[in-house]
Amino acid sequence: VVHGTITDLTLENCKVSNSGMCGILAAECGNSTGSLNAQIVNVHAVNCSVTVSGASAATEMGGLSAAAGNAKFSDCSYGGTLSTNRGGYCGGLVGKVVYESTIERCSADVTMTITSGNQNGGILGAPTAGKKVTISDCFTTGAIKGGGSYMGGITGEMSSGSTCQRCWSGMTLSGGYAHGGITGRCCNLENPNSKNSFGTDMNITVKDCIAWNASITTTTAAGENPSTHYSSGAVTAFNVYKNTLQNCWRRPDMTFHV
Repeated sequence: VVHGTITDLTLENCKVSNSGMCGILAAECGNSTGSLNAQIVNVHAVNCSVTVSGASAATEMGGLSAAAGNAKFSDCSYGGTLSTNRGGYCGGLVGKVVYESTIERCSADVTMTITSGNQNGGILGAPTAGKKVTISDCFTTGAIKGGGSYMGGITGEMSSGSTCQRCWSGMTLSGGYAHGGITGRCCNLENPNSKNSFGTDMNITVKDCIAWNASITTTTAAGENPSTHYSSGAVTAFNVYKNTLQNCWRRPDMTFHV
């Protein structure tokens, strides 16, 4: 667990594995109550691998940190692989934001292989419901592939008040459903399909972003009704009605496979 500041650090050819929360740098930067903070500046992981395996429920994993709370990541990068047979909240840089955090000028060149589990993204897996995250000036390359849903080239999900701006992704995405070139599901406090309400997780902003993903693929499990596969999109996937999508661009020859 990291509290305080880490700066100007490069980690090369590192491998970590665990049955729970896992990241090259830390399991958690900051904490979930916001009483402690972390500043991660100019930290880079080169040719590294993170592996989570076990029989338990989904867990967080990230290239640098599994979780972040009251944390700021600036000018950082991750290059390598992430793999899990469990999945859920997997991010090329950070797995899960558990208290308001910021990620700026960061990048990931990562291949993520996820057997199952949702909320997976090139920079961030997702925030905890209701916890705001700001992601800016980031870019990603590589691929996310597996059985999970809610994938994004930058972040798998976003919550109320969150912003993703001036980001670029060239990742290929393949898995369940609700995949977006930049963001996956822009609604994570409750599922409006089951609650019959679109009054949560509002005021999410995605602006000035470029989705340069070559392909976005949704898959259907054996015996599954294809009609449950909803709302993949070139830039963003599933949205509630009071979000903002502004001045974003998509690759003109992007292909969708369903």
